[in-house]
Amino acid sequence: MDLKPFSKFATVVLDSSMNRTFDYLVPNSLQKTIQLGSKVRVSFRNNEVSGYVVDLPGRPEVFKLKPILEIEGLDPFVSGTALSLSRWVGQYYGCSLATAFKSVFPLALRNNKKKRKSQFEEIMTSTNPKDKEVPVLTEEQEQILSQLLPVIKQEEKTYFPFLIHGVTGSGKTEIYIRALQETLEQGKGAIVIVPEIALTPQTVGRFRSRLNQEVAVWHSQLTPAQRRDQWNKIKKGEIKVVIGARSAIFAPLDKLGLVVVDEEHEKSYKQTETPRYHARDLAVMRAYIEKAVVIMGSATPALESYYNVEKEKYNLGTLKKRVDDRPLPEVHVIDMREVLKRQKGMPVYSNELLNAIGLRLEKKEQVILFLNRRGYSNFVLCKECGYVLKCKNCSISLTYHKHANEGRCHLCGYVAKMDKHCPDCKEGKLTLLGLGTQKVEQLILKIFPEARVARLDSDTSAKRGYTEKVLNDFRDGQLDILIGTQMIAKGLDFPNVTLTGVILADVTLHVPDFRSGEYTFQLLTQVAGRAGRGEQPGEVFIQTFTPNHASIQAAKDHDFDTFYKNEMEVRKELNYPPFFHFVALTVQGKKEEKVEEAIRVFAKEIGESVKPLAEMMGPMPAPLSKVNKNFRWQLIFRGKSVLKLSQLIQKLSSRLSRQYSVQFLVDVDPTIML
Repeated sequence: MDLKPFSKFATVVLDSSMNRTFDYLVPNSLQKTIQLGSKVRVSFRNNEVSGYVVDLPGRPEVFKLKPILEIEGLDPFVSGTALSLSRWVGQYYGCSLATAFKSVFPLALRNNKKKRKSQFEEIMTSTNPKDKEVPVLTEEQEQILSQLLPVIKQEEKTYFPFLIHGVTGSGKTEIYIRALQETLEQGKGAIVIVPEIALTPQTVGRFRSRLNQEVAVWHSQLTPAQRRDQWNKIKKGEIKVVIGARSAIFAPLDKLGLVVVDEEHEKSYKQTETPRYHARDLAVMRAYIEKAVVIMGSATPALESYYNVEKEKYNLGTLKKRVDDRPLPEVHVIDMREVLKRQKGMPVYSNELLNAIGLRLEKKEQVILFLNRRGYSNFVLCKECGYVLKCKNCSISLTYHKHANEGRCHLCGYVAKMDKHCPDCKEGKLTLLGLGTQKVEQLILKIFPEARVARLDSDTSAKRGYTEKVLNDFRDGQLDILIGTQMIAKGLDFPNVTLTGVILADVTLHVPDFRSGEYTFQLLTQVAGRAGRGEQPGEVFIQTFTPNHASIQAAKDHDFDTFYKNEMEVRKELNYPPFFHFVALTVQGKKEEKVEEAIRVFAKEIGESVKPLAEMMGPMPAPLSKVNKNFRWQLIFRGKSVLKLSQLIQKLSSRLSRQYSVQFLVDVDPTIML
C-alpha cells in the first residue's frame, strides 16, 4: 500500500479484542477530526468493528497497515483524562495499555440490554427525612473546612491532597457533604468512593437529601443497560456527583473538582484482577492529573497514607472528639486462655460478653457481634487418621456450612457433601473444628431464644435484597443482634447499638502477612466504633488468646499514634512498606512443571537487569500453591521505585506467558501476600 496519502497513525483498542492494541493509518480526510478518545470504525479480520483511539504515535510498530474507515461522532468518546489515567495504570501496575483501558472503560458500557430498575437501586434512591437535618459543626470540623473550602473556591484549579484522621463518629461525612456542596456551587463535579456500596444506603440517602439533586450510584449490581445509562448522563453533565465502589474513580465527569475516598484504609479498594490497582492511589493520581481536591478519611489511616503526611505529600486534618462530645466506647479485652481453663471444650462466648448481651437485651438496646470468618467451622477433621477435608482444586481446607450440610471452598466454590465417616480411612467419624459466623449465630439463638437475630456475611448477602433488608430492619429496631464478618465494620451508623463483641480477634492477627497487625488494629478499632454513637455510651468486648499483642492493646486504648510509631519502627528495620515497595509476580497454570520452568527462566533472564532496581526473592511456591486447579509459583521484588521495575517485568512476562502457555500475574503494592 502507498503510504504517501497518510501522514498520521493511530493506535486503537477494539471492542472485539480488548487485550491488545492495533495500529492503523489515518486517511487525509480524517486527519483534521481524529483525536485521542475518538470512536472509530476499522477493518479487523475481514470484519468492520468499532474501536477507540488511545494513542497517535509518530511512527507505528509495523508498516503494513490498514486505514481507519470512519470516525463515529465528532466529540471524543473517551476523555483525555481517562487515557492519561489508563497510561499511568499500565505503567505503574505492569500491564498493557489495552488491559488498563479495559478497566477505565468497562466492556459492559457497550451492552444495550433493556433497562430494569433493581430492588437495590430502589433502596439506594430512597431518602430518610432525618437526612435533611443540618447539624451544627464542631470546632474541629470548622477548622478542617477552613482549610478545604478556600482551595475548592479558587478559580484556578489546584491539586490538594488532604487526609482526615478522625475517630469513629467524629463527623467526617458532614465534612464531605460541605465540601461537595461548595464544589457544586463552583460548577464542578465530584466523585465519592466508598468501600462497599451495598452497606452505605444511609450515606447515599444523606448525600441525595443534602445536595438536593440526582446522584449517580456506581456499583456492580447495575445491569449493563443501567451502567451505560448512568455513564452517558455523567458524561453529558446531567449528573455531577458520582458515589460508588472502587470503579467509580473512572466515572467520565467533566470539570472534576473533588474526589472523596471514605475509609481510605480499606483492603476492598484493591482490585483483585489485572490490573491490580488501588482505588485510593488512583483517586490521588486522578486528582493530580485534573488539578482537583482529594479528601481521604479514616479513623485508622493506612500507614502509607500517614507516612505521606509526614513526608509533606498530604495535608492533615484531625478530629479527636466525637460529635456532641459523646465518649468513645469503653473496651474490655477478654483473655480466652483463662476462659478455656474455666469452661469445658473450646469456648465461643465468655461469661463477661454473655452477661453484657443479656443486659443490653433487657434495656432494649442493640448488639453487634463480629467474627471475620463465615461458615460454621473452618475445617473438618478425622480424629482416627488425621485426614482434613480439602478442596480438590485448591490448596486449602473446606469450610463446613451447617444449613446445607456441606464443605465449601471459599476460593473456587467447590462443594463436597458431608458424610458421617471419613472418606479416607472409612472408619473414623468426621469432627468439626474451628469457628464461623453460622456457629456464632446458632449458639446465640440457643442462649437467647427470644432475641431477634440476623447474620450478614458473603453467604447471606448473595441473596437478592437481603443485605438492604437486614440493615433497614436493624436501623428500624426490628432486630436485636446483628452478627457478621468485616462487612459490618464499615461505615454503619446505628445510634441504638451500645455493645459490640469481637468473638475472636486472633483470626486476622496470625495470618502469615506483614500487614496482619495493621489489619487487626484497623478492624478492631472500626468494629468498636459502631458502639455508642447515640445518646447511650458504648461498650466493647474483645475476646482473644493473645491479649497482650500491641495491635489489640492499641485498639483497646483507641491509640493510633502509639500503634503507628511502633509499627513503623518495625517496618523501617525490615525494609517493608511504606519505606520500600513490594511487587509480587505470580505464575500460574494447569501444569506444575510448566509453571516452575517458566518462573525459573523468568528469574534467570531478568537477573542482572533487575539488580539496580530491586532485590529479588524466590522463585518459590506461592502461599496458596494451588487455586482453582491452577498451580502457582511466586517471585517477590522489593525496591524503592516501581515504574521501571513494573515495565521491565511486564515486557518479559508478556513474552514468556505466550511461550510457556501460563499466566503471569503482576501485583504492585500487594495488600495480601498470597
